[in-house]
Amino acid sequence: MKSGGKMYDFFENLRHQTILSFVPFQQEHLLYAVTAKEQEKVIGTGVIGRNPYHPYCDEIFIFVENAHRRKGVGTSLLKRLEKYSSQTLKCSVYSDEDVAVSFLQKNGFKRRRQCFEYDTSLALLCLSPKVDIVSCGSAIPAILLEQLYIDYSKNHEQVSPMSNLITKQDWYDVFLKDVTTHYCYYTLDTSAYVIAEQVDEKTIAICYIGGTLSKPDMLDFIETVLYTYQQTFDVLFVEIDSTDMRALLLQQFVGYSTQPSYDAYLKNTKNKV
Repeated sequence: MKSGGKMYDFFENLRHQTILSFVPFQQEHLLYAVTAKEQEKVIGTGVIGRNPYHPYCDEIFIFVENAHRRKGVGTSLLKRLEKYSSQTLKCSVYSDEDVAVSFLQKNGFKRRRQCFEYDTSLALLCLSPKVDIVSCGSAIPAILLEQLYIDYSKNHEQVSPMSNLITKQDWYDVFLKDVTTHYCYYTLDTSAYVIAEQVDEKTIAICYIGGTLSKPDMLDFIETVLYTYQQTFDVLFVEIDSTDMRALLLQQFVGYSTQPSYDAYLKNTKNKV
């Protein structure tokens, strides 16, 4: 890690370890670190990194000690980080973090995506089976894997595109490693699918949803899958991305979240080291 053009022992400081807990990729993918000091005490830290699966945005994380906020420290750290990026900058924050949101907007970032999380009691949902569905059993059919890859790539292309260096098999190995195939379902003609993970005995989580069905038919498919889950589980967990039109249909069953969303902000930059 570098700061001011020299190596900096970034990981020994506990406060900096805290900021790393929010970085969505491994430490070896961090590109650069900068610090702000007052009388030799570190009062702020900024890091920039690159997710190998979505490498066309440089992701930044900035932390400033409470006593030194609203004094330009964060802006200074951001400007220093921008010098080490030739790509779009991305920063993700929760929607109720008013100071962070204001900081990003003031510095030219625009919100491009919202992510909503739900924990819903399945018993409260009024559901009935609408269509015939098939369990993936022990393995997800190849035709569904292909459609899933296409849908995932399309949903992310406007915010954080997929790497063209990652093979499909690599992607499957990483993004599907925790799914429970027995609770993954699809239509008889494989035109729609739900990929899920059993979290525990009481909880099922929907990981991906997609396909080529029309909206009314997709709603019938979703209701049938949820009804099936209702027979086994108590709680449904879903994470809904605002760029994913199919996943947004889940809101018609689980309602609209009153919890803070996790939002992605982007800023274009053409700076180079």
